[in-house]
Amino acid sequence: MIPLIQEYPVFEADQVLSQKHLNKLIAYLEEQDRLSRTSLIGMGVVCGLEIDKPNSNSVIINCGTAITSLGFLIPFETTRYTHFKETTLSEEFLKPDTDKHEYLQGVYDYSKIYEPFENVLELVKAGALDDGKKPLTSNVLNDKVIMLLIEAPLIDEKNCVAVDCADKGKRLQFKVRPLLVDRETLEDSDIALNECLHRSQETIKAPKYNVPATTLRTGQIVLDAFNGQINKIKRHIGTGIQSIHKHFEFQFEGLSNYNSLSNAVNRINAVHNEFQDDIYIQYVMDWINDLVATYNEIGRFIECNPSVCCPDQGIFPFHVLLGMAEFETRDIQDQTELSRFRTPFIKTGALYEEEKKKQIELETLIKRLIHLLNNFDLNLDVVLKEGIKITPSFLGAEELGIRSIPFYYDKIKNLNKKWSYDLSSKGKNLEILSYHAKEYNTDDEHVVEPLIYDCEATDFYRIEGHIGQRFDKATADILAIKSKFRLPFKVLALNVSDYTRRSVDISKHTGDWGDMELDYDMSKRKVLKITQSVINWINFRKADIIKETLMNEASINSLKDILTQVTDFLPENLQEYLGVHDDFTRVFNNLNFLFMLHRFCLWRGNRDNSFSDLAEDLIDHFDEINSLFLEDPFTVLFDEAHRRWEDAYKDLFFSKFAEDHPGIEHKGGVPKGGTFVMAYVDSSIFATPKPKGTRVEGLITKMTDYKKIFKVGEEKETEIFKSLQKTRGKKKRRARIRRPQVECKEDVEKVKGYVMDSIKKDMESNMSSSVKDYLLVNIGKYFDQNVEEVEQDGNVPEKVIIADFYLPYICCAQGAGINILIPSAEVQENTLADFLTEDFNDNDFFTNI
Repeated sequence: MIPLIQEYPVFEADQVLSQKHLNKLIAYLEEQDRLSRTSLIGMGVVCGLEIDKPNSNSVIINCGTAITSLGFLIPFETTRYTHFKETTLSEEFLKPDTDKHEYLQGVYDYSKIYEPFENVLELVKAGALDDGKKPLTSNVLNDKVIMLLIEAPLIDEKNCVAVDCADKGKRLQFKVRPLLVDRETLEDSDIALNECLHRSQETIKAPKYNVPATTLRTGQIVLDAFNGQINKIKRHIGTGIQSIHKHFEFQFEGLSNYNSLSNAVNRINAVHNEFQDDIYIQYVMDWINDLVATYNEIGRFIECNPSVCCPDQGIFPFHVLLGMAEFETRDIQDQTELSRFRTPFIKTGALYEEEKKKQIELETLIKRLIHLLNNFDLNLDVVLKEGIKITPSFLGAEELGIRSIPFYYDKIKNLNKKWSYDLSSKGKNLEILSYHAKEYNTDDEHVVEPLIYDCEATDFYRIEGHIGQRFDKATADILAIKSKFRLPFKVLALNVSDYTRRSVDISKHTGDWGDMELDYDMSKRKVLKITQSVINWINFRKADIIKETLMNEASINSLKDILTQVTDFLPENLQEYLGVHDDFTRVFNNLNFLFMLHRFCLWRGNRDNSFSDLAEDLIDHFDEINSLFLEDPFTVLFDEAHRRWEDAYKDLFFSKFAEDHPGIEHKGGVPKGGTFVMAYVDSSIFATPKPKGTRVEGLITKMTDYKKIFKVGEEKETEIFKSLQKTRGKKKRRARIRRPQVECKEDVEKVKGYVMDSIKKDMESNMSSSVKDYLLVNIGKYFDQNVEEVEQDGNVPEKVIIADFYLPYICCAQGAGINILIPSAEVQENTLADFLTEDFNDNDFFTNI
């Protein structure tokens, strides 16, 4: 806005002053006053001036303030109008006589645009005494726009009598007139309308993982849930990005790769198609979430907040528009076309500089959006080399720029400059944290190794580099980082295989059995002690035994060999024993039978009860071993282990965990004080038919051959065997998960249909729909888990992490007597803790003996 008056008079002593001197000075000061408003603050409707419609026959203009584009101030008090009158605009305003006042000509040049409204309707208050006023009606208000016009006619101040007129000069008379102007006339005139039509942009919300909830029984179902999330949102965000391209095309079309935004839908589809069958699909969802966050940030700049540095004086020089007379202001804010008839506030000067910063921030966001859309890259080669990293970040922050940069973007140096406008504008963008921070900053340790420093300001840890790694190695690495930097969260690795209708091999459990380990050690020591004692006694009395023909040398050596192999057959710990229990039971039963045959033969050879002391001692030693069979501690331990296992093994599976903790979420990391849960597939833990071991078969063969020395007859052997069964009692039967008969499926489906129909009828009418849905879904699951054929994870790699999730709290206490442990994949040799002072270190806590 260039001043029309570029000079003003400077008075001298005794100077003769003319009207031009005074008028020019006043005009100069008055113009500077108007320029200070329009050039330093702004113009348009500053505040208030909303239209209310208490009924169809009245209009209320609320108090407020406006500044015209020429800088005229329009303060206004709340006024209710119930009438109107037909009137005209002043001729002295539309065509003033400025011949003697050329300094006013530049102002009145702008009054010409109001000539189409010379004949106009003016709003009148109820108590006004105006001639010709008429009541307002809806027909009068229809298709009318309310204009506040500051009419400024240049009026002659002549005092005329019959013969002479004394020239008393002119005056400017300012009057604010509320007018009703025809919409069509307004659109055809030279008056500028509000062209900022897009007042706001719709906020996009990303869908939640696995909602509505389904049972996450297999790895494929877990991955498909991510695909379901993506399918719900990808077209929405794609078209949203394309709308941004269209909206800002004139402003930013010169930016590199700007036109790629117009192809956002195809780009997102291409990336999704590439990874939809891959274990890295979760990162595609994370990438789309980044696009959504950036899109929503850009939406803040699409609101109708125009600003200019050099305002145009002619766009609304003597007026402001308040909106359509037939609508309240609150009703037209979201109606794009009708908002054209309300003059916005246009920021200028100092306020424009603030808006200019926003425009630079907007440009940075547009550049970031272009980069994110075109540079999704998992960088697997780099991740394989760098391994797992944990980076402090923020959870749920509205602005993506305050979070750490994810690892799945290429050209990280360029992205670093666009990630956060706030940090880049202050020259602090190199302090942004990222998995790839070393690519743009190798000097600042607090950026390269942020976990060394205080992370209190952050509330989230981004964990990256573990997807695709073996679950045991990934868990060990994360635990090592967690321990090294004392990070406050828990780590769990859970199997996402389907355990329904399948039996989990108890011997595959890699945890700690607690008190039962001690019971097993005591039972094993007792067996070893007693059998060794018997062997030692036989060795000591070998010559006497042979002399009394109680046993010959061959049978003694064979028995000693059998006893030695039996004790060697017992594994080192309970876990290993559980895998060979069935084989050991066969050995145990055969050995028991041998000793009973020995005892019978000794008694048969001494029917007159004339036992020698040696024979009685030999029977007593055999009875010591037979007492072990009566106690049968290993079967007791085996049954108890299975009882605990049946109660606890489901806790090893992700599907059970997700049902117990429905608040599970995925965000690529874990909040402080939370639980980081990794999912992997491992079907090898399920029980499969075991081939008979050659070791146990060889031992059984030796016992069978040894038994041949006793010639007691088949009938007597059967009698002895039955007495053993009666003495030892019946074994406990272990619970087994059995697959239902396939032919029952149709019957179960019919029963399910009858039950579900009955439940629907019996449900209370006032029961909420959410409660009904919950009951129906969970009752249906009871039937489905017995008949539904679940497709196994044929294409999902085994024993590697395929997805991660978090809970916002520490979980979970183990109370089943089985401690779930994940051993380090790097432990290869037995390690024994010695706790000696001179070499005591951390390794002494990690033993596997």
